[in-house]
Amino acid sequence: MSHELIQLNTPYGRDARFQGEVLGKRTLLHFQPKEDLRDLATGLRESLANPLELPELKLACVPGDRVVIALAEETPRADAVVAMLWKQLSAGGIQPEDLLILKPGTWGGTSSVDPRSLLSKDLQEKIQLKRHDPTEKEVCGYLASTASGERIYLAKELLEADLVIPVGPASFDPVLGYCGEASVLYPAFSETNAIMKSIGHGHDELSPSEARPLRQQVEEVGWLLGVQFVISIIPGRGKEVQSIFVGSADAVARDVRAELNSTCRIELEERAEMVLVAVEETTTPQTWEQVAHAIDVARRIVSRDGRIVVLSQLTQKRGPGLDILKEARTPSEALKPIQNVSPPDFLAATRIAKAVDWANVYLLSDLPAEEIEDLFIIPLASELEVQKLLQGDETTVIIESAQKVYASCE
Repeated sequence: MSHELIQLNTPYGRDARFQGEVLGKRTLLHFQPKEDLRDLATGLRESLANPLELPELKLACVPGDRVVIALAEETPRADAVVAMLWKQLSAGGIQPEDLLILKPGTWGGTSSVDPRSLLSKDLQEKIQLKRHDPTEKEVCGYLASTASGERIYLAKELLEADLVIPVGPASFDPVLGYCGEASVLYPAFSETNAIMKSIGHGHDELSPSEARPLRQQVEEVGWLLGVQFVISIIPGRGKEVQSIFVGSADAVARDVRAELNSTCRIELEERAEMVLVAVEETTTPQTWEQVAHAIDVARRIVSRDGRIVVLSQLTQKRGPGLDILKEARTPSEALKPIQNVSPPDFLAATRIAKAVDWANVYLLSDLPAEEIEDLFIIPLASELEVQKLLQGDETTVIIESAQKVYASCE
């Protein structure tokens, strides 16, 4: 560890940068993500031309096939992905009228970018874009029963398609360990009951690579539907792309997880007294879920009663789970009611409750101070206050793009 000052130029939020400094001798780690793809078009074209363990996509379809691109909400640069996919599909004889882009329902913010926006106006009018609504009657059909006897229902558009292409971000996930591939499809494109059952099934004590019942079920659903060709994208900074993986579900899952473990995973030998996490806005306006993920990353490596400092430009109103935390006398008191209700923001609420029960959490955001204080979080009014915290004597870890990281401590 050095006695020199480490100069920070840390991006966070939409376009903000924290320019501060921290003493090198107190800094245990300064994590910076892998560089983004410099030429996204070339990366997409090469990945689609050389899929893992499969021939090119244009060879997997014939004229008249009905194709569905199942597109996850948080997919970075979805417009560029769809444009390149269309080149392959049209080369295979697919007509624009036979292509549907299906997006999942969501209770939070949605992307304002039309994934067809890089296509011609004529194609935009012919290629259908639809959002799945799990609350609608008869929107799903029966697929099959899993080996454990679970009856699986999926959007009828997926069941009726000749070719389904799941496209979505690949990342660490508190419930599945890793998400991507078939997790784009299930439970997001199923019924409300299936979605609700998946809420709260996280395993805090497990590492991402350890077996999880829901992940096994998700993978089985992909197999039952006959999904072969998938596209998984590891998000980069902000709205950019770090890596693209195209090919068979098994091969993509193998390579994606190896890449995530080598570039987005932090393992420390000792806990830090202070952890600074920066949260960048991705494809949608910044959410409590992203901020909670970053806070949870810090909780796993900060010492008891240490400091977690969060850089964000969060403006999203809190959900029903965080409202339960607001009404509780202590953070730990809120955990059981949140579990009983299973609100849509279950994960965000439980992660924040556990973190504020373990450490002192400071949040720089665009929310009113009183809304932050209600959640047992200390609001920060400016970057100057962040710098003052960094001038203490604590051992420190700095994590950039914390919304995409997994951290643990021996």
